[in-house]
Amino acid sequence: MQQRNWSPVAVFDWRRRGRVDRRLTRRRVGCGDQELSTPAYCELHLRIALQAAHSAPGQQLLQQKGLSRIYSNTRARALAPRLPEMVTGMRSFLMTVAVLLFTEKAFRVADGWSTAHATFYGGSDASGTNNGACGYSNVFALGYGTMTAALSAPLFNDGLSCGACFQIQCSGDAACYSNSITVTATNLCPQGSYGGWCDYPNAHFDLSQPAFSQLAQTVAGHVTVNYQRVNCNRQGGVRFQIDGHTYFMQTLIYNVGGSGDVVAVQVKGSKTGWISMTRGWGQNWQTGTVLDGQALSFSVKTSDGKTLYHNNVADSNWKYGQTFEGAQF
Repeated sequence: MQQRNWSPVAVFDWRRRGRVDRRLTRRRVGCGDQELSTPAYCELHLRIALQAAHSAPGQQLLQQKGLSRIYSNTRARALAPRLPEMVTGMRSFLMTVAVLLFTEKAFRVADGWSTAHATFYGGSDASGTNNGACGYSNVFALGYGTMTAALSAPLFNDGLSCGACFQIQCSGDAACYSNSITVTATNLCPQGSYGGWCDYPNAHFDLSQPAFSQLAQTVAGHVTVNYQRVNCNRQGGVRFQIDGHTYFMQTLIYNVGGSGDVVAVQVKGSKTGWISMTRGWGQNWQTGTVLDGQALSFSVKTSDGKTLYHNNVADSNWKYGQTFEGAQF
Protein backbone atom coordinates (compact mmCIF):
# COMPACT_ATOMS: atom_id res chain seq x y z
CA MET A 1 0.00 0.00 0.00
CA GLN A 2 1.44 3.31 -1.02
CA GLN A 3 2.23 5.61 1.85
CA ARG A 4 0.55 8.99 1.59
CA ASN A 5 2.87 11.87 2.27
CA TRP A 6 1.41 15.22 3.20
CA SER A 7 2.79 18.70 2.93
CA PRO A 8 2.53 21.01 5.94
CA VAL A 9 0.17 23.18 3.97
CA ALA A 10 -3.20 23.69 5.59
CA VAL A 11 -5.46 25.59 3.25
CA PHE A 12 -8.71 26.93 4.55
CA ASP A 13 -11.53 27.64 2.18
CA TRP A 14 -15.19 28.43 2.40
CA ARG A 15 -17.69 26.30 0.53
CA ARG A 16 -20.71 28.23 -0.61
CA ARG A 17 -23.87 26.96 1.10
CA GLY A 18 -26.91 28.60 -0.44
CA ARG A 19 -26.52 32.29 -1.25
CA VAL A 20 -25.14 33.77 1.92
CA ASP A 21 -23.95 31.06 4.30
CA ARG A 22 -20.31 30.01 4.08
CA ARG A 23 -18.97 27.19 6.22
CA LEU A 24 -15.31 27.07 7.13
CA THR A 25 -13.75 23.73 6.25
CA ARG A 26 -10.18 22.55 6.43
CA ARG A 27 -8.33 20.35 4.00
CA ARG A 28 -4.70 19.39 3.45
CA VAL A 29 -2.92 19.36 0.15
CA GLY A 30 -1.41 15.95 -0.60
CA CYS A 31 2.07 15.79 -2.13
CA GLY A 32 2.76 12.06 -2.25
CA ASP A 33 -0.26 10.63 -4.01
CA GLN A 34 0.60 10.41 -7.69
CA GLU A 35 -3.05 10.21 -8.66
CA LEU A 36 -3.92 13.43 -6.87
CA SER A 37 -0.86 15.59 -6.96
CA THR A 38 2.67 16.13 -8.20
CA PRO A 39 5.67 17.92 -6.71
CA ALA A 40 4.91 20.85 -8.98
CA TYR A 41 1.31 20.89 -7.76
CA CYS A 42 2.44 20.86 -4.14
CA GLU A 43 5.03 23.59 -4.75
CA LEU A 44 2.43 25.75 -6.46
CA HIS A 45 0.15 25.62 -3.42
CA LEU A 46 3.03 26.43 -1.11
CA ARG A 47 3.93 29.49 -3.16
CA ILE A 48 0.33 30.69 -3.21
CA ALA A 49 -0.02 30.08 0.52
CA LEU A 50 3.09 32.02 1.44
CA GLN A 51 2.28 34.91 -0.88
CA ALA A 52 -1.19 35.27 0.60
CA ALA A 53 -0.08 34.84 4.19
CA HIS A 54 2.61 37.50 3.89
CA SER A 55 0.18 40.11 2.56
CA ALA A 56 -1.17 42.66 5.03
CA PRO A 57 -4.79 41.41 4.77
CA GLY A 58 -3.56 37.82 5.11
CA GLN A 59 -1.61 38.60 8.27
CA GLN A 60 -4.62 40.40 9.73
CA LEU A 61 -6.90 37.43 9.08
CA LEU A 62 -4.38 34.95 10.49
CA GLN A 63 -4.32 36.93 13.72
CA GLN A 64 -8.11 37.06 13.84
CA LYS A 65 -8.31 33.30 13.37
CA GLY A 66 -5.58 32.62 15.93
CA LEU A 67 -3.31 31.13 13.28
CA SER A 68 -0.51 33.66 13.29
CA ARG A 69 2.10 31.33 14.81
CA ILE A 70 4.45 29.59 12.42
CA TYR A 71 4.06 25.88 11.81
CA SER A 72 6.86 23.41 11.21
CA ASN A 73 6.89 19.93 9.77
CA THR A 74 9.88 17.70 9.18
CA ARG A 75 8.26 16.25 6.08
CA ALA A 76 8.77 19.65 4.45
CA ARG A 77 12.52 19.02 4.29
CA ALA A 78 11.81 16.98 1.19
CA LEU A 79 10.52 20.11 -0.50
CA ALA A 80 13.54 22.23 0.38
CA PRO A 81 15.51 21.50 -2.82
CA ARG A 82 12.61 22.79 -4.86
CA LEU A 83 11.99 25.84 -2.67
CA PRO A 84 15.41 27.36 -1.96
CA GLU A 85 14.02 30.86 -1.66
CA MET A 86 11.55 29.67 0.99
CA VAL A 87 14.05 27.79 3.12
CA THR A 88 16.80 29.67 4.91
CA GLY A 89 18.99 26.84 6.14
CA MET A 90 16.59 25.76 8.86
CA ARG A 91 16.41 22.06 9.62
CA SER A 92 12.63 22.25 9.67
CA PHE A 93 10.63 23.99 7.02
CA LEU A 94 8.69 26.87 8.56
CA MET A 95 5.55 28.18 7.00
CA THR A 96 2.40 30.12 7.79
CA VAL A 97 -1.09 28.92 7.10
CA ALA A 98 -2.75 30.91 4.31
CA VAL A 99 -6.41 31.65 4.01
CA LEU A 100 -7.87 31.43 0.53
CA LEU A 101 -11.37 31.84 -0.82
CA PHE A 102 -12.24 31.48 -4.45
CA THR A 103 -15.68 32.75 -5.50
CA GLU A 104 -15.48 31.88 -9.17
CA LYS A 105 -12.35 33.93 -10.01
CA ALA A 106 -12.45 36.23 -7.01
CA PHE A 107 -9.87 35.60 -4.26
CA ARG A 108 -10.84 36.58 -0.76
CA VAL A 109 -7.82 38.08 0.99
CA ALA A 110 -9.40 38.89 4.35
CA ASP A 111 -12.76 38.86 6.07
CA GLY A 112 -15.15 40.94 3.98
CA TRP A 113 -12.61 41.61 1.22
CA SER A 114 -12.36 39.98 -2.20
CA THR A 115 -10.16 40.59 -5.20
CA ALA A 116 -11.25 41.82 -8.61
CA HIS A 117 -9.96 44.01 -11.43
CA ALA A 118 -10.75 47.59 -12.37
CA THR A 119 -10.68 49.68 -15.54
CA PHE A 120 -12.42 52.96 -16.39
CA TYR A 121 -14.79 54.35 -18.99
CA GLY A 122 -16.15 57.75 -19.97
CA GLY A 123 -14.34 61.06 -19.94
CA SER A 124 -12.30 62.84 -17.31
CA ASP A 125 -15.51 64.59 -16.20
CA ALA A 126 -17.39 61.24 -16.02
CA SER A 127 -19.24 62.03 -19.23
CA GLY A 128 -20.60 58.85 -20.76
CA THR A 129 -21.65 57.30 -17.46
CA ASN A 130 -25.33 58.27 -17.63
CA ASN A 131 -28.29 56.23 -18.90
CA GLY A 132 -26.97 52.91 -17.63
CA ALA A 133 -28.59 49.57 -16.90
CA CYS A 134 -29.77 50.63 -13.42
CA GLY A 135 -32.24 53.16 -14.79
CA TYR A 136 -30.44 56.20 -13.39
CA SER A 137 -30.85 58.49 -16.39
CA ASN A 138 -28.57 61.18 -14.96
CA VAL A 139 -26.26 60.07 -12.15
CA PHE A 140 -25.22 63.67 -11.46
CA ALA A 141 -28.76 64.99 -11.05
CA LEU A 142 -29.73 61.99 -8.93
CA GLY A 143 -26.94 62.68 -6.46
CA TYR A 144 -24.48 59.90 -7.28
CA GLY A 145 -21.94 62.25 -8.80
CA THR A 146 -18.77 60.99 -10.46
CA MET A 147 -17.91 58.18 -7.99
CA THR A 148 -19.74 55.45 -9.84
CA ALA A 149 -19.01 52.05 -11.36
CA ALA A 150 -20.34 49.61 -13.92
CA LEU A 151 -20.21 46.05 -12.56
CA SER A 152 -19.53 42.77 -14.33
CA ALA A 153 -22.48 40.37 -14.38
CA PRO A 154 -21.59 38.35 -11.23
CA LEU A 155 -21.46 41.55 -9.16
CA PHE A 156 -24.36 43.25 -10.97
CA ASN A 157 -26.67 40.38 -9.99
CA ASP A 158 -29.22 41.08 -12.71
CA GLY A 159 -29.63 44.65 -11.47
CA LEU A 160 -30.26 43.87 -7.81
CA SER A 161 -26.89 45.45 -6.90
CA CYS A 162 -27.88 48.81 -8.38
CA GLY A 163 -27.38 51.49 -5.75
CA ALA A 164 -25.04 49.38 -3.61
CA CYS A 165 -21.76 50.88 -2.40
CA PHE A 166 -18.32 49.30 -2.64
CA GLN A 167 -15.07 50.27 -0.97
CA ILE A 168 -12.14 49.60 -3.31
CA GLN A 169 -8.38 49.51 -2.72
CA CYS A 170 -5.76 49.18 -5.44
CA SER A 171 -3.53 46.15 -4.86
CA GLY A 172 -0.07 45.18 -6.01
CA ASP A 173 0.34 47.37 -9.09
CA ALA A 174 3.06 49.99 -9.49
CA ALA A 175 0.42 52.51 -10.58
CA CYS A 176 -1.60 52.10 -7.37
CA TYR A 177 -2.25 54.85 -4.86
CA SER A 178 -2.45 53.89 -1.18
CA ASN A 179 -5.92 55.31 -0.49
CA SER A 180 -9.29 53.62 -0.91
CA ILE A 181 -12.41 54.93 -2.66
CA THR A 182 -16.14 54.29 -2.29
CA VAL A 183 -18.29 54.02 -5.40
CA THR A 184 -21.95 53.37 -6.18
CA ALA A 185 -23.07 50.69 -8.64
CA THR A 186 -24.97 52.50 -11.40
CA ASN A 187 -24.41 50.42 -14.53
CA LEU A 188 -23.59 47.03 -16.05
CA CYS A 189 -20.30 46.27 -17.76
CA PRO A 190 -21.55 43.80 -20.39
CA GLN A 191 -20.12 40.61 -21.79
CA GLY A 192 -17.80 41.19 -24.71
CA SER A 193 -16.48 44.52 -23.48
CA TYR A 194 -12.98 45.55 -24.54
CA GLY A 195 -10.29 43.38 -22.99
CA GLY A 196 -12.71 40.72 -21.79
CA TRP A 197 -12.47 41.91 -18.20
CA CYS A 198 -16.24 42.01 -17.77
CA ASP A 199 -16.82 38.54 -19.21
CA TYR A 200 -18.36 35.94 -16.92
CA PRO A 201 -17.28 34.87 -14.31
CA ASN A 202 -14.88 37.78 -13.67
CA ALA A 203 -15.46 40.14 -10.75
CA HIS A 204 -14.77 43.52 -12.33
CA PHE A 205 -15.38 47.24 -11.76
CA ASP A 206 -15.46 49.54 -14.78
CA LEU A 207 -15.10 52.82 -12.91
CA SER A 208 -15.78 56.34 -14.03
CA GLN A 209 -12.50 57.99 -14.94
CA PRO A 210 -12.62 60.40 -11.96
CA ALA A 211 -13.05 57.42 -9.61
CA PHE A 212 -10.23 55.44 -11.22
CA SER A 213 -7.91 58.44 -11.08
CA GLN A 214 -8.26 58.49 -7.28
CA LEU A 215 -7.37 54.80 -7.13
CA ALA A 216 -4.40 54.60 -9.53
CA GLN A 217 -2.63 56.40 -12.33
CA THR A 218 -4.96 56.46 -15.33
CA VAL A 219 -2.09 55.59 -17.65
CA ALA A 220 -2.24 52.07 -16.19
CA GLY A 221 -5.70 51.50 -17.63
CA HIS A 222 -6.19 48.34 -15.62
CA VAL A 223 -5.31 47.35 -12.03
CA THR A 224 -5.98 44.58 -9.53
CA VAL A 225 -8.14 45.66 -6.58
CA ASN A 226 -9.54 44.47 -3.27
CA TYR A 227 -13.16 45.36 -2.56
CA GLN A 228 -15.92 44.99 0.00
CA ARG A 229 -19.55 46.07 0.40
CA VAL A 230 -20.07 49.08 2.67
CA ASN A 231 -23.04 51.16 3.76
CA CYS A 232 -24.06 54.10 1.60
CA ASN A 233 -24.24 57.60 3.04
CA ARG A 234 -26.88 59.68 1.26
CA GLN A 235 -28.04 63.26 1.55
CA GLY A 236 -31.78 63.66 2.13
CA GLY A 237 -34.39 60.93 1.89
CA VAL A 238 -35.13 58.07 -0.49
CA ARG A 239 -36.49 59.41 -3.80
CA PHE A 240 -39.43 58.06 -5.81
CA GLN A 241 -39.62 59.14 -9.45
CA ILE A 242 -43.06 58.19 -10.75
CA ASP A 243 -43.45 57.62 -14.50
CA GLY A 244 -45.76 55.70 -16.82
CA HIS A 245 -49.51 56.09 -17.22
CA THR A 246 -52.80 55.10 -15.61
CA TYR A 247 -52.46 51.37 -16.27
CA PHE A 248 -48.71 51.11 -15.86
CA MET A 249 -47.07 53.03 -13.05
CA GLN A 250 -43.27 52.74 -12.99
CA THR A 251 -41.27 54.10 -10.06
CA LEU A 252 -37.53 54.62 -10.07
CA ILE A 253 -36.21 54.35 -6.50
CA TYR A 254 -32.88 56.01 -5.83
CA ASN A 255 -30.75 57.80 -3.23
CA VAL A 256 -31.16 54.83 -0.90
CA GLY A 257 -28.90 54.81 2.16
CA GLY A 258 -27.75 51.85 4.23
CA SER A 259 -27.09 48.81 2.05
CA GLY A 260 -28.27 50.89 -0.92
CA ASP A 261 -29.73 48.08 -2.99
CA VAL A 262 -33.51 47.56 -3.04
CA VAL A 263 -34.86 44.00 -3.16
CA ALA A 264 -38.62 44.48 -2.63
CA VAL A 265 -41.13 47.34 -2.93
CA GLN A 266 -44.80 47.74 -2.08
CA VAL A 267 -47.10 50.64 -2.87
CA LYS A 268 -50.34 51.59 -1.14
CA GLY A 269 -53.00 53.97 -2.36
CA SER A 270 -55.30 55.80 0.02
CA LYS A 271 -58.09 53.48 -1.22
CA THR A 272 -56.12 50.22 -1.44
CA GLY A 273 -54.10 47.87 0.70
CA TRP A 274 -50.42 47.16 0.18
CA ILE A 275 -49.60 46.07 -3.39
CA SER A 276 -46.35 44.29 -4.25
CA MET A 277 -44.52 45.90 -7.15
CA THR A 278 -42.41 43.94 -9.62
CA ARG A 279 -38.92 44.97 -10.66
CA GLY A 280 -38.76 45.80 -14.34
CA TRP A 281 -35.05 46.53 -14.76
CA GLY A 282 -32.40 48.11 -12.63
CA GLN A 283 -34.23 49.89 -9.79
CA ASN A 284 -37.42 50.54 -11.75
CA TRP A 285 -40.42 49.03 -9.99
CA GLN A 286 -43.87 48.77 -11.55
CA THR A 287 -47.54 47.94 -11.02
CA GLY A 288 -50.59 47.75 -13.24
CA THR A 289 -52.99 48.77 -10.47
CA VAL A 290 -54.76 52.07 -11.12
CA LEU A 291 -53.69 54.50 -8.39
CA ASP A 292 -54.52 57.83 -10.02
CA GLY A 293 -56.04 60.37 -7.63
CA GLN A 294 -54.90 58.55 -4.50
CA ALA A 295 -52.25 59.51 -1.96
CA LEU A 296 -49.32 57.08 -2.23
CA SER A 297 -47.24 55.29 0.38
CA PHE A 298 -44.29 53.00 -0.29
CA SER A 299 -42.46 50.32 1.66
CA VAL A 300 -38.88 49.64 0.59
CA LYS A 301 -36.85 46.61 1.64
CA THR A 302 -33.07 46.49 1.18
CA SER A 303 -30.74 43.50 0.93
CA ASP A 304 -29.79 43.68 4.63
CA GLY A 305 -33.39 42.81 5.52
CA LYS A 306 -34.42 46.30 6.66
CA THR A 307 -37.79 47.69 5.58
CA LEU A 308 -38.67 51.40 5.66
CA TYR A 309 -42.22 52.72 5.29
CA HIS A 310 -42.78 56.02 3.52
CA ASN A 311 -46.32 56.99 4.41
CA ASN A 312 -48.23 59.44 2.20
CA VAL A 313 -45.06 60.39 0.36
CA ALA A 314 -47.21 61.74 -2.50
CA ASP A 315 -50.59 63.42 -1.97
CA SER A 316 -53.62 62.69 -4.14
CA ASN A 317 -52.68 65.38 -6.66
CA TRP A 318 -49.44 63.71 -7.80
CA LYS A 319 -48.66 63.60 -11.53
CA TYR A 320 -46.60 61.27 -13.69
CA GLY A 321 -43.08 62.59 -14.15
CA GLN A 322 -42.86 63.96 -10.61
CA THR A 323 -40.33 62.93 -7.94
CA PHE A 324 -41.11 62.64 -4.23
CA GLU A 325 -38.87 62.33 -1.19
CA GLY A 326 -39.42 59.93 1.69
CA ALA A 327 -37.53 58.97 4.83
CA GLN A 328 -34.02 57.53 4.87
CA PHE A 329 -32.43 54.32 6.15
